[in-house]
Amino acid sequence: MKVLHVSAAYPTQENPQSGSFIFSQVVSLIQQGVESDVYVLKGHRIFKYLRGIFSLKKLIRNNNYNLIHAHYMYAGWTARLSSNLPLVISFMGNDVFGNLRDNGKYRFASKYLHNLFSNILLSYSSIGIAKSNNLAILLKNKNKIKIIPNGVDVSIFYPNKKIKKCDLGLSDRVKYVLFAGNPEEKRKRFTLANEAFNKLKEKIENVELLYIINKKPVEVAAFLNACDCLLMTSNQEGSPNIVKEALACNLPVISIDVGDVAERINGVDNCYLTTTDPNDIARKLYKVIFNSQRAINGFEKVSLLSLEEIAKKIIVIYNNVLSLN
Repeated sequence: MKVLHVSAAYPTQENPQSGSFIFSQVVSLIQQGVESDVYVLKGHRIFKYLRGIFSLKKLIRNNNYNLIHAHYMYAGWTARLSSNLPLVISFMGNDVFGNLRDNGKYRFASKYLHNLFSNILLSYSSIGIAKSNNLAILLKNKNKIKIIPNGVDVSIFYPNKKIKKCDLGLSDRVKYVLFAGNPEEKRKRFTLANEAFNKLKEKIENVELLYIINKKPVEVAAFLNACDCLLMTSNQEGSPNIVKEALACNLPVISIDVGDVAERINGVDNCYLTTTDPNDIARKLYKVIFNSQRAINGFEKVSLLSLEEIAKKIIVIYNNVLSLN
């Protein structure tokens, strides 16, 4: 079996976090015996998807691929317009939801068109993979949808007691709340996180709010092991990888009920859902920070979503698609 992966996001030296979960998935498939190539769409905005059609046609013509696996709706359209090979499409999040305004509300045209284009693409694809149930419910052809979250590399993300705060330039005397995302992304709602954190500081002095961007997975894992809590305040997510990675490191998670977070933290010690009320968020933060306890069964639950286990599920989909074609 030879699979061509098509994506606009893939790790680079400048941005090792970009599409790192796609890279990990491809590697895990190769380790399971699936011959895999990756075509990375390059350029700006919509033009990279349009320009990619022609170069992708040439690549496919010169290789003997059995199927294409596109990651993200626009990459799926590039793949579909390039070839009539069986197509598996992974829907990520805003490719189905649409994009948000700075005020946190959806742009009407974006919400309508993204959903429309995703559903049309699904009708011309062999199968669609939704990362979470809240994505799947927006895709109309239920017979073509499988819910499979991204896997976690448990060889990198695991409870590592050897990691010390001082190794990362942090103080052993300070409790650290790690913000889940880039503060520059409006949908992550850093303002809300910061407001809740300031209320926490009224009760606990030695506490700091951190965020990390453009870090390699091994560096992210180090911070997840060194920090005391992960805070997610996003108003739009599919299946946030950082939450699963935090749980794999037994790091307590406090999150808005977004994406599949409720399912992921269900039954995990010292993890809590919160409302968007800063006071509620601060109370949950205080509870976790004050108790100083890890999410001791986080790794146990997330290990069911290891890269190896997810790769096996995807291979079943590949085989089913090829048997029908």
